[in-house]
Amino acid sequence: MGGEVTLQNATLKGDYVSVRLKAIMMPPTWETPRPAVFKVTGGTVADGVVIVGNGAKLDLSGGTVTSARTFAPIQGHGRSDTEINNGGTEIIIRDNAQVTRAIGIAIYHPQDGKLTMSGGEITADSPIHMKSGDLSISGGTITANGALMRT
Repeated sequence: MGGEVTLQNATLKGDYVSVRLKAIMMPPTWETPRPAVFKVTGGTVADGVVIVGNGAKLDLSGGTVTSARTFAPIQGHGRSDTEINNGGTEIIIRDNAQVTRAIGIAIYHPQDGKLTMSGGEITADSPIHMKSGDLSISGGTITANGALMRT
């Protein structure tokens, strides 16, 4: 069981978020991935993507993912305990994909998962907030345009 959706040349908008990509999160079956794949080859995801659960995969090869809402354009969830497991995700940014946010974080990755960038562009005050999982960058452009903050 699982599914795959491809966005080619359209705009997705939402009141809260444009896409909620949800795979298997509940015991006792969360050890076995359930594919839930969202591919963006063109077009715009205007209010972001929330990605959770084992088998959830976001594959960006074109188009733009952005958000002016509360969430980052790409947003995970880090909860992992005896009741729920949001890990096991995969996010791929490549080719001509763009992830942008005027103010704030572009990618918030608190879950146990993989984030791979081999192309494309990420632009925000704080482009990537990686709290858990694996990050691999072999290409593309990352631009941090926020003000310097000293703590």
